[in-house]
Amino acid sequence: MTISDIINALGGVPKVAARFGISRPAVYGWSKHGIPSRLWMDVLEIARAEGLQDITPAAVRWRPERISGVAATPLAVVLPAAE
Repeated sequence: MTISDIINALGGVPKVAARFGISRPAVYGWSKHGIPSRLWMDVLEIARAEGLQDITPAAVRWRPERISGVAATPLAVVLPAAE
């Protein structure tokens, strides 16, 4: 389950923003940066109360891969020509 799936299962961006008292752009940011750790337990409690069994701790804790504090992205490497 992706973060977008979690947001949709919880009622969509407007509803999630209202539930947590945060802005809609903040909720949209979850898909890129992950759900803030301070909200993990709240998200899991809501999911449990609503019978959303697919929302697991592992899914809620998702974070993008990072290298030295920068989001990992594929890089093209150009090697010098062999002599």
